[in-house]
Amino acid sequence: MFLGSFQVIKGSHFRKLSINKAPDTYVKLCMVSSLGQEMARTKTSTRRGQPNPLYKELFLFQVKK
Repeated sequence: MFLGSFQVIKGSHFRKLSINKAPDTYVKLCMVSSLGQEMARTKTSTRRGQPNPLYKELFLFQVKK
């Protein structure tokens, strides 16, 4: 069993959708084996209207070897 932990801290410089509207942002995480097979996936919560969002989210992946 493999246990991996990953932390998404922040994002920066996401493009604005228009002059007056900042984007809704999130980060997708995907763990891929050395053979290119997807082993696990998840995503952060969505930050509404933030071009430089602060996430501070920790993710634990438990994957069979």
